[in-house]
Amino acid sequence: MASVAKQLSEREIEEEYNINARTLQGWRTRKKGPPYRKVAGTLVRYDRAEFEAWLQSSPQFLGETPLRSRKTG
Repeated sequence: MASVAKQLSEREIEEEYNINARTLQGWRTRKKGPPYRKVAGTLVRYDRAEFEAWLQSSPQFLGETPLRSRKTG
């Protein structure tokens, strides 16, 4: 059984990988982003292992959209 901790929300993707939620939404709309699942009909979740594998195999997507930079301090 899959662990709940391995499922990432858009916000968690933003925080951990510095990819804006709007970018993820756009990729889903264009059917070109990482694999995802809908939970309870509306909540979007990404499997961490699948997401990381997609990142490794699809660097061109990260180059064509600006990544959101997190400001510190």
